Order: sequence, then structure tokens, then C-alpha cells
Amino acid sequence: MIWRDRSGDAGDDIDFFLAEETDANIARGMSPEEARRAARLKFGNVLRFREEMRAVWVRRWLDDALCDVRYAWRISARAKSFTGIILLLTGLGVGVNTAVFSLVDALLLRPLPYPSPGRLVAYSDEGKPARFKSGISAADFAIWQERARSFDSLAGYQSRDATVSTGDIAMTAPSISHTGELWHMTGARPQWGRLATGDAAQAEVVISHRLFVKLLGGNPSAVGKPILLDGTQAAVSGVLPPSFQFLLPHGASGLALREPDIYQSAGPIPSGDRRRFSVAGRLREGWRPEAALAELKELQAFIQKDSPDRWFAGLSWMQLRPLRESLTVGAAEALAILQLAGLLVLLIVCANVAGLLLARGLARRKELAIRASIGAGSGRLLRQCLCEGLFLSTAGGALGLLLSGGLLVAMRRWGAETLPRLAEVRMNENVLLFAVGLSLFTAMAFSLWPFLIQGRADLSASLRGAGTAEHAASRMVRATLTAGEFALAVVLVVGAGLMVRSFAALMAQIPGFTPERILTLRVSLAGADYNDKARAEAVVAEMETALQTLPGVVSSGVVERQSYLLQSASPANPNVVDRFDDSLVTPGYFGALGMRLVRGRWLTAGDAREATVVNETLARRVFGQADPIGQEVRLFGRPVRVVGVAADLQYAQRDQPTGPELFRGYTGNLAGRPVLQVILRTSGDPEMLIGPVKALLAVVAPAQAVHDIRTLEAELAGSIAPRRLHFALLLGFAVISLALATVGAYGMAAYSVTQRTREIAIRRALGAGSVEIWGSVLRLCLWPASLGILAGLGGAAVFARWMRTLLYGVEPLDGATFVAVPVLLFGAAIAACVFPAAKAVNVDPITTLRMD
Repeated sequence: MIWRDRSGDAGDDIDFFLAEETDANIARGMSPEEARRAARLKFGNVLRFREEMRAVWVRRWLDDALCDVRYAWRISARAKSFTGIILLLTGLGVGVNTAVFSLVDALLLRPLPYPSPGRLVAYSDEGKPARFKSGISAADFAIWQERARSFDSLAGYQSRDATVSTGDIAMTAPSISHTGELWHMTGARPQWGRLATGDAAQAEVVISHRLFVKLLGGNPSAVGKPILLDGTQAAVSGVLPPSFQFLLPHGASGLALREPDIYQSAGPIPSGDRRRFSVAGRLREGWRPEAALAELKELQAFIQKDSPDRWFAGLSWMQLRPLRESLTVGAAEALAILQLAGLLVLLIVCANVAGLLLARGLARRKELAIRASIGAGSGRLLRQCLCEGLFLSTAGGALGLLLSGGLLVAMRRWGAETLPRLAEVRMNENVLLFAVGLSLFTAMAFSLWPFLIQGRADLSASLRGAGTAEHAASRMVRATLTAGEFALAVVLVVGAGLMVRSFAALMAQIPGFTPERILTLRVSLAGADYNDKARAEAVVAEMETALQTLPGVVSSGVVERQSYLLQSASPANPNVVDRFDDSLVTPGYFGALGMRLVRGRWLTAGDAREATVVNETLARRVFGQADPIGQEVRLFGRPVRVVGVAADLQYAQRDQPTGPELFRGYTGNLAGRPVLQVILRTSGDPEMLIGPVKALLAVVAPAQAVHDIRTLEAELAGSIAPRRLHFALLLGFAVISLALATVGAYGMAAYSVTQRTREIAIRRALGAGSVEIWGSVLRLCLWPASLGILAGLGGAAVFARWMRTLLYGVEPLDGATFVAVPVLLFGAAIAACVFPAAKAVNVDPITTLRMD
């Protein structure tokens, strides 16, 4: 006990006084009854005095609060179904919002795990012409590092996949080649060994703890020993701790979705080094990103003036962003939209719960009237209502935390490769505070209705039992809540409808091939043996021939794909320069993938190395409306001849426009140490062939890394994974909101019919027909729903414009969606009224009036 309750001592004193005074009165000649009555009159209000004495010795507010909690528990336990519905609704609202906020906290709010994270910036050149590669040339970066005064550390890096092996074990791992002060900028410390700098010898590498365990068995004695990296010997100089994270933007997407396992020095940077580096750095104290960018532009202008032949997009494309912003490009806006959608769901939940408590408040009006008549003031009743609301919202919030934990597990499974730092999403103190805040908000939002009803009630009528009918103000409140639910539901359902239309447009695209029953995998041919082109071509031929002998394989093909720059040789468009994909393929590749030929023919084994098949996009950009068959395209300074045109392929990013691509035979064109993609069309389940294919390739190309094994349908699905995650969440919110709005409309209609049973009976007795009764119930429900739908369309227009970046192939103000959604919700409102209206029609006036 944190206090001592001494009110019992005061009670003994009161009893002693009354006994002594009673005895004295009896001695004066009064009867015992008169003596006790006179003693009480002399003392005054005993109950009031006891309460005042209790307030002296006891912390009254805490005692009353505990009483209110116990009362809330008892009344909730009595109404188990009602309490269960409240807890489920509250848990749903708190759970979905807490889950989305966990993403917001991890991606947008939590500081990066680096020293002085607010001063970290990343260079980008987004929006530049497609013919220019991302980043800065290594030679330019060397000048930046030497002369820039605005940075206290600057790092350049480029990412790729590398083949690493210890002799018997070979695997492909993400790799970073870096120069500058990467370790100083990130504050990294080794768990084992030392961290080789970006200027160290290339024979030293630093590896992640993940690769250390997987490749070297987690044995510290392996540090310093050699491994094979792309067939070349390199020593492991250090191992990073498990807690280290590489959170710098890299790769084509600009997001660090796969953390590197290998960190290798970029080596010396000679003058004119054309390697492209991504760049990040930490600003000096007092420097702003704008000032640092201005300095870099001055340096780059000097470089271009001194060396005008440098391949550079131009100063206008240079950008310097805070690192956090660079990591969440595209994700921040999507998360904000999802968080807003979650809050709209919470508001609908609050409206539903408020409607339920409103109905219960009417049923408890007599109880509240009795408490008010014996002295309970407005403050006491308000506190009781708030306590009941807090009790329910706290229990619902706890249920919501459990629900959000399950949602986070599902999102990590579905979106592991779609959002940066998704693996960091955890229930921390920020998330818990957010959940507590939501619970308090819901308590305040729906727990005041019984108190407001009591404030408008006629105490005498309530005590006589005549106040059970729903008055006009209560009906107006319920109608307002229903209108609000439908307005919020319109916003969410319109958003989900636009996402459905986007997915329909996305999936309606013809991908240029048939992806069903195709298994894809990659093989990296690394090592000195594969530096020889003839040896690499022989292995590719042997690989394709061997794979076709496997049972269940219908056809097979092999491709090596690289991105380059193309110079047109067409007289119609002599100056077209653009980025393109150069795919070196075996003759079986086209059939295995199921590509569609638009004109001309496919490549054959007897074609010269200059024979080329181009896709529709390349043919259109280079040759315009002219027939490309037999025409030449200048590739790497020499002409190649077009023999066929293939349909555009949509296998990398289905939500991005197709770029130019040409296909050449691998014979005579294959470079040393290629990274090959193998395509297998199967007669059955492609995944059943994974084991046999790996075993066969271990014989054809021993000690080579086989990786990225998946079906082509799974690869296509992965290309739109971010859209799929956003679509699933928003569609889920919309379904929940539609269901809650329908349930709310049903509850309002059903409760109103129950309250108006006597009125309906009288109207039926006076001759009202079924159609008239149906119409009265429908009007009761449909007019607030209609007002809500109309109001929601305005909010939906704003919401749709905001979510423009999530849409594909559909305009934000899509007419079909903005027509279909109101019809859908109006139909839901009608459906909600069917059963209450049927109940009203079936009211027996004689039975009802006799019961009254």
C-alpha cells in the first residue's frame, strides 16, 4: 500500500459519539428510537462526514479510479459479445496503424546507424539522358576527394555480383569495389582482423559476418587465408560484425536492397579512369548540402574545361541529397499514403465503436439517471465513461499489438526485396508509444457518447423507464457517424479501385513471350580457364546440349546480357545514341523463352557473328518506319546486320518502358568469364528440375557458382513486388473500411427499428403498408450514406492525386473508378438495410401494442 487508509478510525469515533449521545437522550426520558434519531440529527449527515474523512486519509482520485476500473471490468464481463466486438474493432484499427507505423519508423524516422547521420549525403544524377551511366567517373571522384573542402570523408563505390569460392564451395555474393574513406564515414569496426582501405591492394578483401559463417564456417583462424574471387586469389583481411549494415544507395535501382558480402579495394585510380562510382560522404560541421553541391559543380566545371572529352551528363543533373532521403526514394510517399489510409480505417473503427456505445448508453440511461439523482455530478459520470473507454481501448490496443506483429511478419515475407531496411522493422519504444497514443485517441473518440446522452436526458423520465426511446439528437449523431464512415470508405475504396485498375493494366501487357513452365538460373564462369573465349564458348555449347537431354526439358537456351551505348548507322536517324541491352544467345534461346517474331527470322547456328535480331523498340528508334531487315547498326565501331525483329520483352521491370535490345549469336562474340542466364522450358513443374540441373552443371562447369534459381513467373512477380505490397495493403484497408461502413449502416438501421417498434406497430395499425414501412427504413439509412458518399468523392479526388506515383496505366481521376465506387457503396448501404427493413415489415401491431 502506498497510503494508509485511516478512515476506519474515524468511523469508530462516529459510532462512539452516536452511542454516547443516544444513551444521554434515553437518560433524559426519550424512547430509544427518538434518542437515536435525535443523536443523528445533532451529528449531521453521517455518510457525508464519512466520505469527507475518507478524503482526508485516502488519495480519493486513485481510489475512485480503481473502483471505476473494477466496475468497467464487471460491466464488460457481463456483456461478453459486446465487449468482444469492441475489442476486435479496436484491435483491428490499432493493429493496422501500428504495423504501418513500424515501417515508417524504421525507414523514415529512426537514425541511420552511422556517426553524425544528419550530415551524411549521397550524390545522384537522376533524370539524366539514358545514354549516360549513373555516377561519376573514377578519375573525377579522385579530384573531388583531393580538392573538396565541404566533406570530412568521401567514399566512391560500385556494386556487382562476384563469384567467391574456397575450392570446393562456390557461390555468388554481392560485392562492393570502393575507394576513399568508406570505413571512416560509416564508423565500421572489424569483428576479426582489420579493415582494408579503398586504396589497399586488390588482393585483400573484407567480408560480411554472413559470408564469414556461410563460406568459412565462422572460424576466426580463416582470417588472413586466401579465397578465390572471380577465379583470382585474394586474402580475407577482416570480418565485419553482424550488426554492420551497408545503407548507401547503389545499383540500378538506387536502393541498397541487397547488402554486400564482399568489400574490395578499387585499387589505384589513373588519370582518365572511366569506371563509374556511386558517391556518398559526410559533410563538415556547418556545411549544408546546397553549399557542398555548389562546390562540386565548380570542381566538375573545372574538370570539363580541362578535359572536354570526359563522358559527363552535365552540371544541371547533379544532385546532393541527405542519405536518408536517397535511401527512401519512392518509399516515403508510398508509406505516407499507407499511413493515412490506416488512420482513415481507425476513424471508421472509432465511428463504429461510438455507435455501439451510443446504443448501450441509451440502454443504460436509467442507471446513469439513478447515479445522477443520488448525487453523482457531471465530472463523476464523465470519469466513469472515460474509464470504461480506456479499459476497452487498452485491451483492444494490446490485441492490436499482437495483430501488428503478425502483419509485420507477413510484410517482411512479402516485401523483403521491395523496401530498404525492412529487416530492421521491430517493435521498439517508438512503436509502443504510437500504439499507446492510438489507444488513448480511440478512448477519447468513442467513450464520451454515454455521457453526452445523459447530459441531454430527462432524469425523471429515465427513472420512470420512459426514456428508453431514441431521441432526435441521438438519431442525428448516429446518422452523422454513418455518413462519416461512408465518406472515409469512399476515399479508401477509390484508392484500392485505382490500384486494381493499375494492376489490370499491368497484367494486360503482352510480355513478348510465354513465361509459363520456365525455369531460370544463372551460372558465373569464373577462373583462369574461362578467360579464353574459345573455352567459354565450348562450355556454353556443352551446357545447352546437356540440359536438353534432361527428362522434362522441352527446350533450353543460354544468354549473357550487358548494357552498352548504341550508335546508329541508319541514314534516316544518323545521330541516335542511347543505352541498350546486348544479349549474346544460343540458337535455342528464342524457342525456350517463347519469344514472338515480328518480321524476318531467328538466329541459327550457321549465322555469322554480325547477324543480329533487334527488338521493336530498337528498330523503331534507329530505323523509324523503314524496314530494318538487311539494314546495319553500328555496334562498338563496327556494323552488324539485322536479320529479324522480335517483340519487346517485359521480363525485367513490367512497370517500366521497354528499352532497346539486340540479340547476337554467342559464337565469336562471347567475352571471357561470362555470367550466363540459363532458360529451361519444361513439360511439368519447373521446380522439380532444380536438383537435376544443379547436378548436371556441377559436371559440365565444376566449381562454378549456380545462383538465382527460380521460375520465370516468380521473377516477373518479383519485378512488381513493391507495387504488389502497396496494392495488398491498400486493398486490405479498403475491404475493411467497406465492411465496417456496411456493418455501421446495418447497426444504425437495426437499432432504430428496435427503438421504433411501437411507432411502427401504431402505423401498421392505422393502415401503413409494407412499401411505406420499407421506404421509411431505407430513407433512414440511405440519406446519411448518400451524403457521406458525396462528401467522400471530394476527399477521394485529393487522395487519388496524391497516390499518382503508385498508379500505372490509369489516371488519378479515372472515370470508371469514380462511378463504380459510389454505386458499390450505395449498394452496400441498401444491403445493410434489407434485414432491418424486413423485420420492421413483419412487426405484428396487435402483439406489440398489447406488450406495451
